[in-house]
Amino acid sequence: MQTNYLMPDYRYFFFLDDSIYDNLFVQIPAEIKTREELFSVLSEKLNFPEYFGQNWDALYDLLRDFSWISQHTVILAHTDIPLAEPALQKTYLEILRDSASDWKPGEAHKLVVTFPSSLQRKISELLG
Repeated sequence: MQTNYLMPDYRYFFFLDDSIYDNLFVQIPAEIKTREELFSVLSEKLNFPEYFGQNWDALYDLLRDFSWISQHTVILAHTDIPLAEPALQKTYLEILRDSASDWKPGEAHKLVVTFPSSLQRKISELLG
């Protein structure tokens, strides 16, 4: 009796370097309207330490620390710019930009911030 084995079909699989999985992926909901909601979501999803001061300076400090996170890369994925007020949006974007750019190669962690390409113009205008 002859057994007919089929070759596996891998064309729909992508094989990535194992290091890609050393990430903490956090999706930021689009419906966040207030600063308090934003701090609450970030605190919960990033498991901020209890000493988080619920203010912009404290957010920057924690986005530049991550000592409590075991993964190397922290990815904050946005589907929209949170917060209803443009002034708050600008402040949030500045903190994200400054804290992400402050991480240096070789440090224990890295911060990556993503937005849909459709928001590039609006973000550029806000950061002006």
